[in-house]
Amino acid sequence: MKGIWRKFLLLFVFVQANLFAQPTPPILTCTQVNTNGSVDVLWQNFNTSGNTLDSLRFFLSNNLNGTYAQSIATNNAGISQINIPIAAPNANTQAYHFFARAYYNSSPTPFLTDTVSSIYLTLNNATEGIAQLSWNAIRNPLLPTSAITYFIYRQYNTAPNNLEVLAGIANGTSFPDTIIQCDDSIKYRIEIGDVLPCFSKSNAKKNFFLNAKPLPPALNIVSVDLVSGAIQISWNASNSPDATGYEVYQVNSGTPTTIATPAGANTTTINYIGGSPQLQPEQFRVATKDSCNKVSNASLVHKTIYLQTSLNICLRQINLTWTNYVNMPSGLKFYEVYVSENGGAYTLLTQTPDTIFLHNINSNPSTYKYYIKAVSNSLIFASNSNTSELSAQLPAQPAYLYIKHASVFSDSLVEISFIHDTLAKVQYYKILRADKPEGPFLVVGRVNFSTLYNLKFRDSLAFSDERSYYYKVQTIDSCGIASVESNIGRTIFLKAETSLNYINRIDWNPYADWTAGVRYYRVYRSFGKEETFTRQETYDGDVLYSQDFLSGNLSPDGNYCYYVYAYEAFNPIFFISDSSRSNVVCIKQKPRLYIPNAFTPNNDGINDVFYPQLTFVSDDTFSFIVFDRWGNKLIELIDPTKGWDGKMDNGETYAPGVYAYTIRYTNIGGKPDYVSGKIVLMK
Repeated sequence: MKGIWRKFLLLFVFVQANLFAQPTPPILTCTQVNTNGSVDVLWQNFNTSGNTLDSLRFFLSNNLNGTYAQSIATNNAGISQINIPIAAPNANTQAYHFFARAYYNSSPTPFLTDTVSSIYLTLNNATEGIAQLSWNAIRNPLLPTSAITYFIYRQYNTAPNNLEVLAGIANGTSFPDTIIQCDDSIKYRIEIGDVLPCFSKSNAKKNFFLNAKPLPPALNIVSVDLVSGAIQISWNASNSPDATGYEVYQVNSGTPTTIATPAGANTTTINYIGGSPQLQPEQFRVATKDSCNKVSNASLVHKTIYLQTSLNICLRQINLTWTNYVNMPSGLKFYEVYVSENGGAYTLLTQTPDTIFLHNINSNPSTYKYYIKAVSNSLIFASNSNTSELSAQLPAQPAYLYIKHASVFSDSLVEISFIHDTLAKVQYYKILRADKPEGPFLVVGRVNFSTLYNLKFRDSLAFSDERSYYYKVQTIDSCGIASVESNIGRTIFLKAETSLNYINRIDWNPYADWTAGVRYYRVYRSFGKEETFTRQETYDGDVLYSQDFLSGNLSPDGNYCYYVYAYEAFNPIFFISDSSRSNVVCIKQKPRLYIPNAFTPNNDGINDVFYPQLTFVSDDTFSFIVFDRWGNKLIELIDPTKGWDGKMDNGETYAPGVYAYTIRYTNIGGKPDYVSGKIVLMK
């Protein structure tokens, strides 16, 4: 019994689902205008989903946004096309717009379709020999299933072109068609497809047209021959089937003058020697001539490139300017600039989109000859300019400029010594300084030109005790232009540090930039900045540190000062060897105290004196006081080399026991300091 009810329930659900499935309206896809002005509307078959189609009612209007009237209806769900008759004015004279309402299951509520339109073609004689077609779209936007390309069909009234042919295609709703047959009526119509499949067709439209002029040729290039100076003019052959030749025009002040009438449809080049391309740009156009002696519109204007050059002696530049090449086929890609120096072969200097170029020249003296080549985007076409020639005499530049040394003279003074070319045309030299080798380099001074071979500059604004600097010398020539620069000269920055094991370590950066490099470094040391420096160790040019072992070289107050000299390896170019000194760096060893805790003043020669051993302590502030257990001062010494022998003034030895002491001195920071403790006097 339960199984029967379960089957009944499933059947009920299935029936209910089918009863309430929603039908879909048809999708209108194409319209076709018939010769009688009626319109066939086509649609995609639709699924009624088991519902009953009562009627499919079609409505039309000649205004897309106007009032629609019911035209025709059907209840046949199996068809996909219907003819809608239209009274005059019908679809041959204007566009009509359609939509449908689908009624199901006796419901008063219809399902609506989208609106589609018939295609109405209009035809105008836009210009002589051109038929201008325009039409409306079947839907805006087109259906997703619609093609995007319209097919334009044409039929002349008389032979030999009186059969309908495809005249062209268009992605928009207009099309210009060139008339190729004289004085005839022409009929056009439009089609566009849909993938469902179907085709929408416009009305057929017929007008009377005059034949077109021949098609103008495409002027390819005008170019100046580099040797003869003649102007080469070339163009593409006209696409007009009855072309018989061409007319070539030179355009002066907007007025064309015929300079040649080459015969033959395939004659596409002439050489013209009547122009003046060395003095001005020359302009040309070409037109087609047909068998009826009609002349086409002229091609686009092309004109030769006119090149001019001028010399700026102080900038050491030749300024090239030229006129733009217009209407290059496929567009202009770039200009190439060519130069010939002193009669040599032409070489390519640069490629540029601009019409100006600055050529930096160095040869002295030289004769330069230039021309410009315009190159098309396709790399097929090229046009040469006229040639332009001039001679250049430049200011003499220094043949050499060499920093001999950048050497530290004091904490804020660096000397730059350099040699220069005394025959060059120079106003002065800039002295440049930077914190890093890549710069930025800033001007710190200048040295006027002199016939002295060796020149010097002292930089008083340098903090050479804090860092290393990079220097270079820059030439300012007779035109006030910066030109030749020297090598880099880098100062040596010296650092030092102390250690508890009586070793001072000093480090320095490498000197730069001698041509042959550093031969060796030599370290100098003193026991104070005002003291005499003495030579210490010498190191190879790749060693950048030194360790000073102080045993046997103890400074009385712990002060040590150092500097380093770098010595240049022999320079085979200038036959010199120079040197550079670093900054002076001073350090102070920390005072060290070694105090015994007992002594035996029994005259046996062993540990008879209580002697505090102090290293790097100044004599000026030293004091050593001994007290008995009640705080009575027994002795005070101010000489750090003396000790307490445990004796009284009468020569007797103090009683064995524990005694106190205080030692006062100046610490490494220059401040008073002391140490106190106890000492045991033993027999």
